[in-house]
Amino acid sequence: MPGGNGPELAERLLVHRPELGVLLMSGYDSPIPEDLRAEGFVFLAKPFGADQLRDAVGQVLGEAGTW
Repeated sequence: MPGGNGPELAERLLVHRPELGVLLMSGYDSPIPEDLRAEGFVFLAKPFGADQLRDAVGQVLGEAGTW
């Protein structure tokens, strides 16, 4: 993203929509940043499978394991 990154964009959006869920995705083999988890963001590291994507989206929606 020119001039920014995903976490910065998420923080700007959350100012206006604090109820917004945030799912961030890494590049391949990137470590999971603990500071992003502390902020309540769900983080998905590549490579991932369909089950992991489903679970991450469920976490963001607050419905993990129910759909």
